[in-house]
This record gives sequence, structure tokens and C-alpha cells, in this order.
Amino acid sequence: MGSCLILYATQSGDAEDMAVRIWSPLRCFEDSLGPPVSMGEYKPAALAQEGRLVLFVVSTTGDGVVPDEMKIFWRILLNKNLSNTALADLRYCVVGLGDSGYDLFNAAARKLDKRLLSLGATQCLQPVLCDAADPVATDKAMGEFQSSLLKLLYGQTSDTSPETIPPPLYAVKATPGVNNESTATMKWSSTASAGVSAGRLSMASVISNTGLSDPSVEGRDVRHVKLKTIEPTDYSPGDVVYIYPRNPSQAVESFLDMMNLDGHQVVEIEGQGPSLNVNSPCSIREIVYGHMDLLGTPSRRFMEKLSAYAVEERERERLSYLASEEGSGELYQYAVSESRSTALVFRDFPSVRPGLSDLLGLVPRLRPRAFSIASSARATPGEVHICAAIVRYRTSLPNLPERVGLCSAFLSQLDPNDLVPFRVTRGTLNFPTEPCGPVIMVGPGTGIAPFRAFLLHSNRVDTVRLPNLYQSRYKNDDPFLTDAPFPFSSIFQKFKLFFGCRREAEDFLFKEELNSLESSGRLSLLVTAFSREQRQKVYVQDKIASHSTELASVLVHDNARIYVAGAAGAMPKAVRRAFEKILAAHLGISNEEAKERIRNMVAKRRYQEECW
Repeated sequence: MGSCLILYATQSGDAEDMAVRIWSPLRCFEDSLGPPVSMGEYKPAALAQEGRLVLFVVSTTGDGVVPDEMKIFWRILLNKNLSNTALADLRYCVVGLGDSGYDLFNAAARKLDKRLLSLGATQCLQPVLCDAADPVATDKAMGEFQSSLLKLLYGQTSDTSPETIPPPLYAVKATPGVNNESTATMKWSSTASAGVSAGRLSMASVISNTGLSDPSVEGRDVRHVKLKTIEPTDYSPGDVVYIYPRNPSQAVESFLDMMNLDGHQVVEIEGQGPSLNVNSPCSIREIVYGHMDLLGTPSRRFMEKLSAYAVEERERERLSYLASEEGSGELYQYAVSESRSTALVFRDFPSVRPGLSDLLGLVPRLRPRAFSIASSARATPGEVHICAAIVRYRTSLPNLPERVGLCSAFLSQLDPNDLVPFRVTRGTLNFPTEPCGPVIMVGPGTGIAPFRAFLLHSNRVDTVRLPNLYQSRYKNDDPFLTDAPFPFSSIFQKFKLFFGCRREAEDFLFKEELNSLESSGRLSLLVTAFSREQRQKVYVQDKIASHSTELASVLVHDNARIYVAGAAGAMPKAVRRAFEKILAAHLGISNEEAKERIRNMVAKRRYQEECW
């Protein structure tokens, strides 16, 4: 069984990868240590009798929400009948994965730690709260945590590991005389679906892939990708689709040649590592195409692991330095400022040539990219739409062409009838499904996607019968209330949308649709902010401030809801400050009291954010 049990809860794979990162070096000290286990597969009742140290690795999705596979586990832990000594024999540690761009940073990990303490469990190490917005600090914190964990379990530190290289996570065996290689090159094709790991994935075919922005403007390319699901797929406004991209053909062929790998060779793969993105048996070319993240940014941990494989002493020393705390500045320059990829690291260190079984554990796996669904299952049954900005950038390295993000390259080159692996999950935005108060939506850029889905969804509902709760609560205030079905638009008639982009002619996404919704009365107010059309830039938060009189009465409504979607960073915080100022001025209260009102709205899920 081993002396440690690692449980993880993940939404997109990050927490599982982190769990494996923690587990891998422990195997140098303990052969019997089992692999990490999903919380969805573990029975919480067993915690009370768990004799091992339990390490929880938990991601926070959106605005403080626990991952789907943790929800049952979490509900059981919240049972009010549990005493404050229910887990008195449990020893544990917590590692959280979150994004400081959200106010409820690492909320899932914090809540779990607090609940375990309240049930009498013993916290053996201080929680580590990793920040996706600061990978350098995350690498440093995890390095310190790994050393503390090794000392706690084995009286050792990472510097005194008995083995330099942990045993491979996977065993690879060639399959002579079999050639199951897919003919896929740049993207999934009809023959590539056999190489996709079964798991929870579905397949969709591309209906169309059109531009939403002016193609003549350099650096602005927003795509509207329409997918036709092969199997019935239901979803609601606010849900998220995860797209599984593939590496570009040129990068794959270059990597195979550099690492001296035969792409045609078919292999069988077994092991204790995370599930692969491809099935076994599979050709080596398919493994590199669909599983290895060749274009990702190399981390400190990656450089540390590679150093053990360097044959040349000079390269080994250089890699070790870049993986050290002293070399963190140079690593940032090397990996981030100069935008080197995982594949380029192997080019820069030619004596590092591990075999395929080791590469599967060394090179990070390709993770899916999440997109807010931009369509309605009611308006377009059997379709899933994506609104994606194509990421292109140049590095400071000479003689390198323009770089394109991995998923951006994948999406931009999709043609009709191409196949795309995907899965749909619940999103963090929960839109009303029954009559409610006013709704304010703020979605600059591709943040418009979930609001398009919601507006199209509500536009397809012709009539509803009001729930008894709504009738009893509002029957004295709403002259439209009767027992008969009545128009959906009579209830959801207070939709207000704030959209922002650079220029109306360049990137006003879904312009005709939104204008049509406003003119038909399905959208009571459409406010646009074109930031570059005047000398002083104007953003959505400025437009919110300019509509303060109209919005003030909405904000104090007992059932008003506010939704914010778009790029993380300055925008969500500036939007929240704008609403706080309106409340403070309208109610004559202090800024702190206005902030508290917004915090209460967040707690009641009446103020929601989804930012990336």
C-alpha cells in the first residue's frame, strides 16, 4: 500500500498532473507506493480508518467551485452528523491549484483544509496554494513542499534521493509486423479516431470555420468554429467544451528526427502513469501528435528531470542550474521571455536523448483547452460552437518565425468534415432557468461566448408556466402574472449586455445578431465600448460608469444577477470596482460597504465571473 495516499480532484487535468509530479520522486524511496487516485473513485468513509498520510491535490474551477469529481466526496464531508473527532486519526496535507485572477483564489483547497481540521484531522504540512498566474513561484513552492514531504515520510530530502532517475512510469513494447499508424497529419481525420483514448471523449465533425474579425488587421483573428456532434450531446448556457488539439505536423516530424524515433513503429504501452491521450497499441507518430506537449513552456521541474539524462557534464550542470532557485531568473528569460518550447529544449541540449518510455513521463502531456460554449442546444440541436481568438506572437530569439499557440494553430487550420475530440462539462456560470430579476452581462472580446449562448437559448423558449414560488413572491408586483402560459420575453425582459473590443469595424463579434436581439426586444440594452476609436481608450468599465443612473436601480434589486466573462487580469477587477462605485454613490454608503454588498452577491451566486 505504501506510506502515502495521493488523492486528486481535477477539471482539466492540471491537478492529476501535479499529483503525478509529487508521486514520481517518492517511488525512488518506496516501490510499493501506488499511483494517485481520483477523489471520484475513493470512498470518503475510508478516511476515518486510513493509516497512511493522505495528500490532497485539488484544483479550483472558476469562482471558487470544486471540480466535478470532488462534488460527491465534498458533500459527504459536509454531512452535519459528522462529529469534530470523526477524522481524528487522519494525517493529511493539501496542495491547491488556482488562479489569483479570481477573488476566491484556491477556494476549494482552502475549504477542504478547513473542513478536515474541523473534523479532527491532523495537518502535517502547511497547505501549498499554487497560482497559475505565477508559474515561477509555483515551481519554487512545490520544490520546497517536495523536500518537506520527503523528510516527513522518509527522513530524506530531494537532494539525497537514492536514485537519480525514478523508474519509468510506462513500459513500452514494440509490436513487430503491425502497422496501425493513422494517416492524420495536421489535424484529426476520419482514420485518426482510432488513436483517440476512449475515456470521456466524444467526436465532432467541423461544419464551418469562419472569421469573426477583419482579416486585414494584423494580430486580430477571432474564429467561429461550428461543430456537429456525432453522438447526441446536451448542454446548457454557461457550459464549457474542452477541445483536444494535436501538435503541428512540422513540429512532430522535427521531434521524431531529433530524438531518432521511428514514427511508423507501433507500440503497446502499459504503466502506472496518467492515462494517455491515445489508445494502445498506437504508432509512435500518433503518440507524439496527440499526447506530448511539444510547444508548451518548459518548467523548472522539467529542467530538473532532464538534467539526469544529460550525458555531457556541461549540459547537466546547465540544466541543474536552470532548475535551481539561483537560476530562476535565467530560466524565466530562457523559457518565458524568449518563448522556448519543450521541443526546443531538446534541441539546445543534444546530449539529452531519453528513450520513449522515459519521454512519456518527462514530456508533459497535451492538455485540452477549455472554451465557453457559444451556442444553444435548443437553437442549434446537435451543434457546439466555439468563439476563439487565435494567439500569435514573436519571440526575442533571432531567426525564429512567428509563433502560434498550439490550440490556435489546431483550430485555425480546421476544415469542414475534420474530426475534433471534445468533452462538455458544467461551466462556472449558472444562468437562470426560471423567471428572475434583471440580468447584467459584461463580456468584452471572446467573453461574449457564454452570453450569446444564453441569449440564443432564451430566444428559443416561446412560453413557460411560472413556478408557484415566483407567483407567490411577485404576484403583487407583476401585472403580467396569470395561471396561463405566457411569453418568455415578458419575464426575461431585463437583459443588459456590455460588450467591448478595439474597433467596431475590426472585431465587433456577432454584431448583426446582437443588434437584432436588441431591436426585437430580446435584449433590453446593448452597450458597446470600442477602446481604440477615440484618443482616450474606453473600456466596458467606463461604459458601466456612464450608465450608473440606469444600473443603480438594477443593482439594488433583490434578485438582480451580474455575469462577467473574458480575459483575466485588469478587466474583472475594474468591472467590479465600477459596480461598487455605483452602489456607494446611489446608496450613500462607504466604499467598503459597497464591496461587502458585492461580496454578498458573490456568495449568493448573484455575481459570477468566468475569466481566463
